[in-house]
This record gives sequence, structure tokens and C-alpha cells, in this order.
Amino acid sequence: MPFLGSRGDVQPGVALALELRRRGHDVRLGVPPNLVDFARRAGIEPLTTGPDSAALLESDLVQHRIKSPNPRTRWRGLSELGTFGWTELALALDGVAAESDLIVTCFLGQEVARALADKHRIAQVAMHYYPIRRSESVHLLPDPPVAADPVHHLAWWLADRSWRLMTRRGEDAMRARIGLGPSRTSVAQRMTNTGSLEVQAIDPVLFPELGDEWGVRRPLVGFLDLSPETRAALDGANDQSELDTWLDEGRCIYWGFGSMPVASPDDMLAMVRDVSRRLGCRALVAAGWSTFADAADDYLRIVPAVDHHRVLPRCVAAVHHGGAGTTAAALRAGIPSLITWFNADQPLWGRRLEALRVGSYRRFRDLTADECVTALTTLLTDPTRDRARTLAGRLTSPAAAVGHAADLIELQSFTHS
Repeated sequence: MPFLGSRGDVQPGVALALELRRRGHDVRLGVPPNLVDFARRAGIEPLTTGPDSAALLESDLVQHRIKSPNPRTRWRGLSELGTFGWTELALALDGVAAESDLIVTCFLGQEVARALADKHRIAQVAMHYYPIRRSESVHLLPDPPVAADPVHHLAWWLADRSWRLMTRRGEDAMRARIGLGPSRTSVAQRMTNTGSLEVQAIDPVLFPELGDEWGVRRPLVGFLDLSPETRAALDGANDQSELDTWLDEGRCIYWGFGSMPVASPDDMLAMVRDVSRRLGCRALVAAGWSTFADAADDYLRIVPAVDHHRVLPRCVAAVHHGGAGTTAAALRAGIPSLITWFNADQPLWGRRLEALRVGSYRRFRDLTADECVTALTTLLTDPTRDRARTLAGRLTSPAAAVGHAADLIELQSFTHS
């Protein structure tokens, strides 16, 4: 189970690995070097797999080249990022795959998994945290004023074609190094042709039409998350009583951006203070992978990280980057979200919550205090908060989601054998 990316990408893999191990399977979980300690504290001795995701997110490639105003520079940067470390990963995992019956990844690295599965004739499963395959019921873009269906079809075609063009050279170079011929079609087509399972770690309540559209090859199981026992082990001996007392002293809004580094932390804190003052709420800021100065006072508290399950139900709203894991945690807490998105799937989650009337979304780099106040004023109304609480009661529990995913993986391995 080589899982690449940030903690939001890896944590569902940890939850799944623990469940499969509990069922008696021999599980080898691979995580990036910066998340090895996290996996160990969760109860798994992992393999060190792939690049350091924190260093990659802070690199010149991510911070500048893929955002270059020069289209050629941006395209080359995206191509490099899309296949970053694939050859090294395939070579490192070749021996492990030879001794395995099944390989499971998230979306990141599934091309490597497909190559290893081809070489060693083993089964493959991909865990998807948002709808990444072409769909009639989920749209990549907001609805245009005219010709909506052709625009949505074109958007999916362009997304698929762009990914293929950006990654084909790197993928074929990786395949050659492990003794395989070049790829002839997209990885999505090859996974379909080989009967690979694509488990959607997405709650069906949010996308009610998607389960019927995609069927048994791409089943929606719900958001995967760690058990209460594992979360307690991760907290360790940390005394949370002071934070609990602080949360009890007044209405609080959670602010957190996960693995998205905030470029101007001081400006961000100034905006948080301004918004909090105007709304009459306090602010709990989870630093994540950003560096904030120690600026805590009675109305603002900065913490390195929090257990969303403990903290979010005690907040009145959450302002966050819109990662699938944080979005799921806010939904389960029954509170509305203001998603301030950076890239990837984050605007999709923002549109979905806005459609369900339990959230709103803005691009992070364009965010202003006035926009935050306007959005949060609506989100803090009783009707919006009531809808968020009602939706929370309809979501699949983490235990049921992890159990369902494990059932499907066992069946995939048995069927392939």
C-alpha cells in the first residue's frame, strides 16, 4: 500500500491498513519520509516511500514554476510534478510488489501501481478522494450560462487529455526501467480493461447520482478516517484541557489550511483578527504546514495541529482549504464551511457544499476580510447551521466506510486470484 502525498492523502491509507491488518492480512504501508513518524504513532511501522511531500510543496517547482505566467514553463512544471519520483518509486517497490497479492494506492502514484501490477500479475485498487474520472453527474466547472452539457463534456475531455499528455513520457520512462513496454492508452482505460477497482472514499449523500452512474467498479463507500482509539494514540500524552477550557469560553471559528503553505502568515493573521472582531467570534488557527508567529491572545489561539473530531464540533464554522479530509471532518461535525481553495479538487468541494447550502467558497489568493465576513454571516445563520447538522446525521460513519472499503479490497484480491 504505497500512499503518496500530504497527510490528507495518507491518513485514509493508514485507517485502511490498520483495518486490513486487524483482519489478519500482511500489510506493508508506504508513506513519504515526512509522515513516517505519523504512521508509527498510529500503530504501523511503514516503508519510507516516495518524496518528502512537505519539501515538495515548498519547492520552487510547486511555489513558482507550475504557477508561471509563461505557458511553456507552467506546462513543463506540471509535467515534472505529475510524474515526480515515479521511476525511483517503481524501482524501490519492485521487490515488494513481487511478494504481494494486491497493490493499493490513492490517486497519486496509480500509474506506478498499474505498472507493478502488470509486471507481477497482481490485483490493483485505487482509492479516490474526489470524483476524478469522467462523469455525467459531476462537473469540473461551474455551470455556464449556455451550452452546459457540451462545455462539461469538453472540460472532462481536456482534463483527461492534458493529464495523459503531461505524464505519458514520464510514465513510459518508468515502465521501461522495470522492463515493461510503453503505455498505449490512459491509465484510466487500462484500469478499466484489467478490472481494477477504484474505491471512491466519498460519501454517497453528497453525490447521490454518482453511485448509480459508476456502479460496482467505482463504488462510493464514504469518507475514510481513523478510529477513536488510533486518534487517541496520535494525541498521546498531550494535555488538551487548556484548549478545551478556551473553547468553552465563547463562540469560535476554526481556521486551518492543512498542507497548503500560507505565503504571508502575518497578513493572514491580521485578516483573521479583523474578521473575528467584526463577527464577535474568537479564532482557533491550526498552523498545519505554515509558520505563524506566536500571536495568541484571548480572542485568537494558534496551535500546530488539532484532532478535527474533538475540536470542530465545538466551533460554529470552519474556514479551510477544502481538502477532502478537512471537508469531511467539518461535515461530520455538523458545522458550515467557508472553503478558501488553492488548487486541485478544492473548488469542487466548495461548489458541492454551496449547492447543499452548508458552505461557500472563495479562491484563497483573492480572499479579503470583507468577503469572509459576508460569507460567514450567512453561514452562521440558524437555517444554515440546521442544514449542516441534519446532513451530518446522514453521513456514513468512519467505521462503516473503512469496513466497506476493506470488504471490497478483500473481494478484489479473491476475484483476481
